[in-house]
Amino acid sequence: MAEGVETKEQAMLLQSLGCEEMQGYCFSKPLSAEKMTQFQQFQIQNVVKDTKGSMYLLARVLL
Repeated sequence: MAEGVETKEQAMLLQSLGCEEMQGYCFSKPLSAEKMTQFQQFQIQNVVKDTKGSMYLLARVLL
């Protein structure tokens, strides 16, 4: 698991190196307990596109 992923480029590099679990500002800023509850209820998945739009990274919610 990679922590502190802040940019799409970092996420793409980590994925190319086989990292499948990431967290950081690239996916979500820190949330209050109330916002986290809302986030969980809607089961949001953040999608990060590469610069060509050909690859997607799905961020899983890890608790």
